[in-house]
Amino acid sequence: MIKSLLYKLSGTLLSLIRRRIRHKNPLHKPLINRHIYTFIIIRKRIRLHIGTSCCIYSKYTKKTQKQLNRIPNL
Repeated sequence: MIKSLLYKLSGTLLSLIRRRIRHKNPLHKPLINRHIYTFIIIRKRIRLHIGTSCCIYSKYTKKTQKQLNRIPNL
């Protein structure tokens, strides 16, 4: 219950941050970008804990894996 709530909360935060960045500068400051990736990693971990279907998880990782490889360790 708590984990699913946390997951939803992190999702809303993620979308809010993304929206803020798009308004403020289209070139995405690398620092804020790093925060987004930490959120993505947190969400992925929570998603594993919740135990949602594997296909959703694999779809999600395929999308973010390329982006995650581009940035340094958080």
